Amino acid sequence: MVEVKGTVSLDGATIPAGDIIFEPVDGMGPAGAGQILDGKFIFQCPVGPKKVIISASRKTGKKGKDFGEDIMESYIPAKFNTESELQEKVSKDSENEFHFTLKTS
Repeated sequence: MVEVKGTVSLDGATIPAGDIIFEPVDGMGPAGAGQILDGKFIFQCPVGPKKVIISASRKTGKKGKDFGEDIMESYIPAKFNTESELQEKVSKDSENEFHFTLKTS
């Protein structure tokens, strides 16, 4: 396990809160995951080639009918999470600092 860190922005704005996962490209072995806070992340991750999955939700301004809870929506495009093609290599021999500048279009 090594430390990975970096930043995430969408269309020039930092992501206030979200999740980031570094999943093995081959699907074998454990993933590393952490929270994005104020556009930054830092967590421990196994080494090797990783598929990067980034997700975040925000309030829609609507309330649930039963409990009055805030209804949330995912606003990060699927090409960065459920259909992510982002890949990075986590290594013991590097700083493992990654900066993701995402764009909706």
